[in-house]
Amino acid sequence: MSSNPTSKRSPRAKILFKRFASNPLAIVGAFFFFFFFLMALIGSYAAPYPFAAQVIADRLQSPSWTHLCGTDQFGRDVFSRIIVGARSVFFLGGSGTILAAFFGLMLGLASGYYGGLFDELAMRACDVVMSFPSLLLALVFISLSGPSLLNLVMIVAILYIPIMARVVRGMTLELKNMAYVEAARIRGESAPYIIFVEIMPNTLPPVFVEMSMRFSYSIFLVASLGFLGLGVQPPSPDWGMQINEARGFLSNAPWVLLCPATAIAVLVVSTSLLSDGIRNMLQPSMGKR
Repeated sequence: MSSNPTSKRSPRAKILFKRFASNPLAIVGAFFFFFFFLMALIGSYAAPYPFAAQVIADRLQSPSWTHLCGTDQFGRDVFSRIIVGARSVFFLGGSGTILAAFFGLMLGLASGYYGGLFDELAMRACDVVMSFPSLLLALVFISLSGPSLLNLVMIVAILYIPIMARVVRGMTLELKNMAYVEAARIRGESAPYIIFVEIMPNTLPPVFVEMSMRFSYSIFLVASLGFLGLGVQPPSPDWGMQINEARGFLSNAPWVLLCPATAIAVLVVSTSLLSDGIRNMLQPSMGKR
């Protein structure tokens, strides 16, 4: 009787789901994370008002059923701007984090497996990048390249590649001496085969956990750049830029500032909770420490 691959994978999938579901906070985090992710995908269609529509007669209205988060100084619906603004957060932070994970994975695998001069040069370069505060280094890069979307994505990636590379390198140094890797060498397998077939699959769980953590940091970074006017440029309703524009209205219209600030806080906390759930699911021994 032929075996069914799906039936073999099903028990493991159930175990992973049970591990994740055993953490109620992770479920809460996943709910809010995917809510914002959905808004990033369909925000332009789900928003109750056009995010750039100005109705001066409705300026600085307090939250109500008509405007759930009130209106800003130009009469724009704050809730609609938050929903649509989620797109830039996920695009910049998510794309940058994915690129950082990919290049960090490749660099960490090569550095850990081959060692020698390449490892020394690569890790010292990572140390140099990591020695600078992320926001300060981002400001330097933006001043040199300009605040375009591509440049912002590349900045997020450059800042987090060294961290990803160090995580993968540490795992590779441990895994390359395992018995199954030695067996592959004895069989005469090539170095690329050993790296990508024998070692890399076992480094992916820590990479996924680190990705979720880096994404939460990238949200702060993107929002900070937007607050300084160096992130996504108008008319895009970037959350950080909304906070910057609302600073002068904190006393008489606090909702204009507090609503986008709350959105940032909720997304960061939910991403952190989701990261804990992923770590508990993929690396249960770490989750118990």
